[in-house]
Amino acid sequence: GTLRTTLHVTTRAEYPYVAAEYIESQRGRQEGLGVDVEALRAVVPDAPVTSDELFELGYRVLESDDRWTVAFAYRALPFVRTAPTGAWPHTKPSPFVLWRTPLPEAQESAARVVRAYLAAYGPATRDDVQQFTGFRFRQIDPALEALRDLGDGLFDLPRGVRARGDERAPVRFLPAFDSIVLAHRDRSRI
Repeated sequence: GTLRTTLHVTTRAEYPYVAAEYIESQRGRQEGLGVDVEALRAVVPDAPVTSDELFELGYRVLESDDRWTVAFAYRALPFVRTAPTGAWPHTKPSPFVLWRTPLPEAQESAARVVRAYLAAYGPATRDDVQQFTGFRFRQIDPALEALRDLGDGLFDLPRGVRARGDERAPVRFLPAFDSIVLAHRDRSRI
């Protein structure tokens, strides 16, 4: 998973940046495990594998029967899901494939993800960005430094359009877990 460890649809072009930053956000936890993630990466097959198959592989390679140790070790690797198969609703999770293409540098990734977030949901606060991405502030802050600080705790893209305060927003009916709701820590602005 990426962005709060939930399932997100991401374009092939954007996935490496999101994955690189997600892995960076998990680095401290993964390093504290004391496991060999590269040994795990080396044995993951190129063919699609199920979650159960990945856990069995992880138990064997990491020599651990602790499900959480294996799960957090896998968070250090970029996985994507294959396309769902069968009729709707898809009741079985689709298999995973390890992303083998090298990921971009973390700082470049943070800047790209934060800019994409602000393009979709900005202006937003530092806390809003953290709420949506799940990234650490140490990852977010350098990316925000290069953006427009509106002076009221809000950041936006350099040419971001900001509605006037007296404009009425259209009524929208949003489900509980809609991205616009999850995108802001302080939801009073939406």
